Amino acid sequence: MSNDALLEDFLNDLKRLGYAETTLKGYRQDLHALAFFCGGPITAMNQGTVEAFISRPNDKGETPSPAYRNRRLSCLRSFFRFLVRQGWLEDHRDPTRHVRFARLVQSEPSFLSYAEYVKIIQTVRKVPKSWLRRRDLAIIATLYNTGIRLSELTALNVEQFDKEGERFVGLKRKGGKIKDLPVNQNVVWALGAWLNVHPLWSSSTRCPMFVNRQNNRLSGRAIEKRITLYAQKSGMDKPVTPHTFRHSHCTEIQRRGAEARTAQAAMGHRRIETTMRYSHSEEEDIRLAIGRLNDPKLWEKDELE
Repeated sequence: MSNDALLEDFLNDLKRLGYAETTLKGYRQDLHALAFFCGGPITAMNQGTVEAFISRPNDKGETPSPAYRNRRLSCLRSFFRFLVRQGWLEDHRDPTRHVRFARLVQSEPSFLSYAEYVKIIQTVRKVPKSWLRRRDLAIIATLYNTGIRLSELTALNVEQFDKEGERFVGLKRKGGKIKDLPVNQNVVWALGAWLNVHPLWSSSTRCPMFVNRQNNRLSGRAIEKRITLYAQKSGMDKPVTPHTFRHSHCTEIQRRGAEARTAQAAMGHRRIETTMRYSHSEEEDIRLAIGRLNDPKLWEKDELE
């Protein structure tokens, strides 16, 4: 079977599993680059070729970052494991089996305080009254109050919003999982106001939740630009992206008492360690936590003497 046929089989399998278009596009680029780099049958690759490919410099001669190297290795591992499952490759000949991921330095995710979020909302409200203002308020309210990913937001349709049940129905999450997601009153109010002026909703029972001036589905890039604009107008001295609102949501719900496992389920994280990165425990939080262990009666004077 040709390299191209193997690649397409793999990508079609990912599509069937519900992988996002952005993920499929990245995998396609990496795998076609791999086929070109290999110069022969992909099934004949060895570990050395894999390591050379994921570590090769870019067009500017720059060494790839550990995160970029890991992203490529993750793609290749998924691909070769697919070949093993399909019987195109014996397990012991998987060239990625013994290739290790690079160790990453874990940095604190950037997030907005609640006051900063409110400041951005107030900035949007200064926009002249129009359906665009209601749309943008609904976008920001949804991102902050649900923590959904940008790709999940742009894929939303109006009929997925269950106003009475206060939830999104059949939300396609990362990894192809389909789940319902509860929403709070903030989202209900913001989306309700937006749907009252939605240019397509009255003419169609099935339409994109967020649209542009041409009544086409709003792109992720367009949302990124709008958020950057509002953050700058709010006087933010740090970059603010749609993903910043996701970080902020996870941070805030834990600050307000959500247990890590609950936050993990809400965010759709695979690993609890990912969720814990957003706990942002500071000295005062730690002081309050260990203060709950106080037991004055146990440590009264002379009691242990």
